[in-house]
Amino acid sequence: MHPIHHTEAFVVELIPQGEANMTVVLFTKELGIISARAQGVRKPGAKLRAHLVQYAHVHVDLVRGRGLWRLVNARLLSHVILATKRAPHARAFVRVMELIRRLVPNEGEPLIAIFDHILECQSLIDEKRISNKYLDTLMLAKTVSLLGYGSEDTRSRMLLERPLFDASQLMNDDDNTLLIKNATDALHHSHL
Repeated sequence: MHPIHHTEAFVVELIPQGEANMTVVLFTKELGIISARAQGVRKPGAKLRAHLVQYAHVHVDLVRGRGLWRLVNARLLSHVILATKRAPHARAFVRVMELIRRLVPNEGEPLIAIFDHILECQSLIDEKRISNKYLDTLMLAKTVSLLGYGSEDTRSRMLLERPLFDASQLMNDDDNTLLIKNATDALHHSHL
């Protein structure tokens, strides 16, 4: 019998397979990006159906089979995209999740700092004291930096090492422009 792996994850992508199955792409703290097969989850009345929503924060139970993971249980912890009234912040969170999907390698080393950053992004979506443009920029720039594509200039590094809320209180339009330029340049030079 295979051991059950219990972990928190974010649902990055849902890919229908056949009539009732689905491949669920998860971003986990311990394993990075993994794909797990969910059997019968698209059937009406399937118990996991309501828990597997794109960009949701979930607790999952996984079993490693021959060359693939199987999702055996899931519990929805939160889904801020559905719950928020702050559409610009929600769009920023979706962009961060899409960047994670694109840049994080499949099933690799633990990515604790990036996972904690995603939790921090999620916690700030309904924060009303943060400017929309600053939070969007900070979420994306810090994600790029944590993935190893960061900038070396002192001001950017100082802002990105702080918690997002604190950094947003220190930012101005020049910082915003600088962070956008640095993140864009880093991604451009990496050919991603």
